[in-house]
Amino acid sequence: MMMVTLTALVLLLAGAGFALRVAGEPAGSVVVAEVNGDPITVWELNHFAGEHRASVIERYSQLTEEAVDETFWHQEKEGRTPMEALREQSLADAIQMKIELQLAREHSIIESVSYESVMAQMEQENERRAAVVAKGGPIYGPLHFETHTFIDFFRSKTRTLLLEELALGELMPGEGELERYYEQQLPDLMPAEDRIIYDQYTITYLLEGEPNEALRIEAGRLAEELRQQLQSTSLGDQKLAADDRIHTEPGLVLDSANASRMYRSENALYMALHESATDQDLAVVIDDPASGSFLVVQVKEHQQGERPAFAAVRDQVRKVYLEQAYEDYVTSKVAEAQLVLLPELEEQTMGMTP
Repeated sequence: MMMVTLTALVLLLAGAGFALRVAGEPAGSVVVAEVNGDPITVWELNHFAGEHRASVIERYSQLTEEAVDETFWHQEKEGRTPMEALREQSLADAIQMKIELQLAREHSIIESVSYESVMAQMEQENERRAAVVAKGGPIYGPLHFETHTFIDFFRSKTRTLLLEELALGELMPGEGELERYYEQQLPDLMPAEDRIIYDQYTITYLLEGEPNEALRIEAGRLAEELRQQLQSTSLGDQKLAADDRIHTEPGLVLDSANASRMYRSENALYMALHESATDQDLAVVIDDPASGSFLVVQVKEHQQGERPAFAAVRDQVRKVYLEQAYEDYVTSKVAEAQLVLLPELEEQTMGMTP
């Protein structure tokens, strides 16, 4: 979840007279802030605290060598404590969620923005799923939602519906605007995949299907020797390439047909080919533990790709444009929001030791 800088009106209300909790009220329902008049409760704050807790611990653990114990959350580093950082990040996310729900309410997508109404939606969804399963029907996702999983599910579903509504109104782009966005602001949206022709030499260090350290050391030495020979202008016969320990595959191709697969499954090879494509005399050694082998690759030919015409990728451009426009729109609404922070906010420990 992205952090936001609040330039909204912030009113700090002090004094017992502003406490909103009443006797017998569940602790989670305590209101810690208000956004445009709608409450943010401890329940909502704690949900986002759960998402940020690990990253805050990691961040502050790097600043101190002390153990993460009951005092950790209250030790000030770089001007604030981990507890203050966790509270700030959780509040920012809770505010953004509330703004998105308010926008959804304005467009009649939902009726209420309260935490209780979201939980009521969860109960209804769980009942619906149970009924479908009882009849032998298929469902997508979990059989039963818990609070922490449902909130993300509900936000994603609501966001999709809200984006569709905004795309027909406030965020609707013209064709000229989309084309300019593609040409000027998104040069990497649909990057042209170059066509790279390369030779690949594979030296395995597997023994009976398992990596062998002694073979790995020898394979690494052989791969480096081959790399130097391939790059040498004085040795044209390349005797090592004929070594029976080396499996040679000349004239392999990396292009738009296999780039996506290679990027995901053979990322080191993909990056090495692109980084060395401008220097066709360069040979590169790659240790590939997944296959138990060293690869030596050398680019033989590099052909520049051409970006697709706007008409061919218009739908993808529109999708990316709207997603960015949506983020900017919500951010602007957060900045314009009237935010009231209540004294109860400072009392919250987000499940940590007070």
